[in-house]
Amino acid sequence: MSEQMTGAQSLIRSLEAAGTTDIFGIPGGAILPAYDPLMDSSIRHILVRHEQGAGHAAQGYAAATGRVGVCMATSGPGATNLVTGIANAWMDSVPLVCITGAVVSWLIGRDGFQEADITGITHSITKHNYLVMRPEEIALTVREAAHICRTGRPGPVLVDIPKDVFQESAEYDFPVINVGDHYLPAVVLAKTIGYASGTSTHVLSLAELTHAINGLAPAEACTTMDHPNLRAWREIVTEVESNPYRGIVAVFIGDLDDPVSSEADGSLRTQLPD
Repeated sequence: MSEQMTGAQSLIRSLEAAGTTDIFGIPGGAILPAYDPLMDSSIRHILVRHEQGAGHAAQGYAAATGRVGVCMATSGPGATNLVTGIANAWMDSVPLVCITGAVVSWLIGRDGFQEADITGITHSITKHNYLVMRPEEIALTVREAAHICRTGRPGPVLVDIPKDVFQESAEYDFPVINVGDHYLPAVVLAKTIGYASGTSTHVLSLAELTHAINGLAPAEACTTMDHPNLRAWREIVTEVESNPYRGIVAVFIGDLDDPVSSEADGSLRTQLPD
């Protein structure tokens, strides 16, 4: 059921719906409108002394709890102070949602006070980033950001929202994402013989861990060619290729002297994307 609310209220309501319980941040001019509805929210705000601390604290929170870390900062220097924490989360594969305020939309690109192109700055160290220009897009953006940052290889997502978008009103409707329509990793494990002792156990553990983290694995994990869960290689490749949002994140190739695994290896290598 949709209802009318400001962009700031939509942001906080969407974070609540996404399961956020804690936010690390520090107020500033452009992000200040988001703090009004936060006062009435169930979300706990942890005030830091510097935006860089917010980024690192949110990253540590995510690493310690297994949940998505969320941090907030204002525009310009506030946003750029998050960059080290974002880069660290990118390199360590930590799920992080960074929300930054921006100058009013009509000043973007015009050297407004405390303006910085934070989406451009973080382009190479985020899984995805957004510049939200309409209040009705906030709920969907938060939903997507929460999904993207924790699926596949986890990592940071940045959401930049101009101050006037926080203050404008629109209908709020938090969407439900069909996971089947979005990126899902496929784990393909081949035969492991001729390797050091314990390799098979390690591979199987990795498969189980990946399955647990992502909730699924289109190709069943196997450590030997006669494993009951083994599927035909060509069937696996066809399944992965049939869904453009699925990709292979781990491939273990077995003994190339074995005619079966050699054929599998060849078919995989010729059909994997560059």
